[in-house]
Amino acid sequence: MNRTILYYPTIDIPRNIWLRHSLLYWDEVSSIVPKSWDDKFLINLSPEIHYLLDEGQFRQI
Repeated sequence: MNRTILYYPTIDIPRNIWLRHSLLYWDEVSSIVPKSWDDKFLINLSPEIHYLLDEGQFRQI
């Protein structure tokens, strides 16, 4: 079972040291990401988050 940290103050996860530190202590990062009815993201995800998605270390909630 993966240990997941939920980032909730905003939808956009900071690209700074917070993201790097959280990955040192948690198995994956998650955030509440709104989608449209046709499963498209309503916000633009950063390149760092796209990389974590590809690596299985980011989960949309």
